[in-house]
Amino acid sequence: MIIPVDTVAPGATVDWKVPLYVGPQIQDKLAALAPGLNLTVDYGWLTVIASPLFWMLSAVHDLVKNWGVAIIIVTIIIKLFFFPLSAASYKSMAKMRMMAPKMQKLKELYGDDRQKLHQAMMELYKTEKINPLGGCLPIVIQIPVFIALYWVLLGSVEMRQAPFMLWIKRLVKAGPDLCTADPHGESA
Repeated sequence: MIIPVDTVAPGATVDWKVPLYVGPQIQDKLAALAPGLNLTVDYGWLTVIASPLFWMLSAVHDLVKNWGVAIIIVTIIIKLFFFPLSAASYKSMAKMRMMAPKMQKLKELYGDDRQKLHQAMMELYKTEKINPLGGCLPIVIQIPVFIALYWVLLGSVEMRQAPFMLWIKRLVKAGPDLCTADPHGESA
């Protein structure tokens, strides 16, 4: 907290009224209490990705009125958004699988000479128009988004004691809650 400090004459007193909020970090309530107070919700280094994900999750929740369904819908939206990257990754991996016999022949041909083997492999990649990183790079791009979604789900107080649907309501004895462990899944 930063407050302005005025000069206080000797023997005089100064009173400051400072509002204090002690409670859960429910983002709508924080934003209503004071401008910028909702910025106290910190998702770490992935805040840039996590904040829009929380906004999207809240918007979907406003439509469907169920946090569990909202999580499923947001996950599907993210997967649809990344589908072109995933499809490119799968195609590249399939091409690499098709090249496995040729790669094996190169390994047998240049067995001990690593430099010639790598040159031959690069030439093969060039002639077949295959990017060796094409299979994993699209997946690497998706990882921060799903980690950010995990942090959103972990840090969102709004989901505390939120019911899901159908049979899941009856599983939890203390009440339906998306943020508690399934008591039937724990070992006795």
